[in-house]
Amino acid sequence: MAVEPPIDDDPIIRRVAAVRPPVDEDDLSSDGRRAQEIRRRVLNGSSQRPSVSPAPSARSRWARPRWVLPRVGLALAPVIAALVLFLAGTFSGPDSSGTQPAAAAVIRAAIHALASSGAIFVEDETYVSGPSVHGHPYTVDQVLETPAGSGSQSVLTTYSDPGALHQNPAQTGWAYGNGLEEIYSRATNTIYQTSIWGPYLHPGRRPGTYVYRYANGGALFISHPVTVTARQARALRKGTVAIFSSGPSGVLKIRNPGNAPGYAQTIHDEIKSHMLHYAGRTTIDGRAALELAGSTNGERSGDAHIYLDPATHLPFEEIDQPGTRQQQVIHVHLRRLPITRANERLVSLHALHPTARIDHSHRDYLRAAHGTEIYGG
Repeated sequence: MAVEPPIDDDPIIRRVAAVRPPVDEDDLSSDGRRAQEIRRRVLNGSSQRPSVSPAPSARSRWARPRWVLPRVGLALAPVIAALVLFLAGTFSGPDSSGTQPAAAAVIRAAIHALASSGAIFVEDETYVSGPSVHGHPYTVDQVLETPAGSGSQSVLTTYSDPGALHQNPAQTGWAYGNGLEEIYSRATNTIYQTSIWGPYLHPGRRPGTYVYRYANGGALFISHPVTVTARQARALRKGTVAIFSSGPSGVLKIRNPGNAPGYAQTIHDEIKSHMLHYAGRTTIDGRAALELAGSTNGERSGDAHIYLDPATHLPFEEIDQPGTRQQQVIHVHLRRLPITRANERLVSLHALHPTARIDHSHRDYLRAAHGTEIYGG
């Protein structure tokens, strides 16, 4: 059991003591000068009749004695010190005690740190154990640029999964943004680039209109053609809007493309929806951590434990379904960067592979991607 430090060592107690006037040892003695003076006043007062003071004037009645506030302040100093100690213990005490203010502060800080709007997130997730590893740890590196408000999101993803690379060499890297999607093939050292919507837009019967007609799956699984205006066609080519199928009737709408949630945004949304709660301070792999725990859904369904760095409030490790045969451990490395021209190079396949050849053929793109569109809108 840890030994509590002496109360005299507490910095707040020392601060309160420093502002109090010193007490002379003679004042504490029963035979000292101060005790004799008090005894003399008591004896003299008992033999004299109390004098009647004249009524104070209106001016003197409302005059504030100068000695009242200092003495009241000194009298309340212990109470103030106790209040300060209580507040300090509530807000900065051991988080494992489960005090609500401490938990709320951690939740607020985590939500702020994980907000992706108006930032670039560099996310590295290494799957070191679990059903998806099969004895071969692998890493998914993703960079997401999410503009504030509406706009086109840019995403770059690379893999080091031996299984995925064996099935599709093109999965060594892919990206999309600004109405374009790209795939890099290590086999040919080529970046295959195509428009997300452009190859499927054809002039309509009426002047100034276009018809979106997909082929081989297209960018979205839409079962019938869609007529769009010339302005909408330009916005589709730029990637500032997208075509969505909503509802069981399959009503088609053209609207903002929205954002694909990366790892940071997924944890952010799970915290805001109360799927994850603050479980206290702990140590994981010898590293101090703030633990979030809860039951999640989607690909990470089940019991999840997220461990945050106390300084940045960003996750550095995740353990799903601990203690079961489905247990999965993920090492996470996140960086949140401002959107600048230099940082935007992190979202570019061209910057990642500067010697790669560029192929703008849509047919070559589909061949390299095995007929698969990677746009996640």
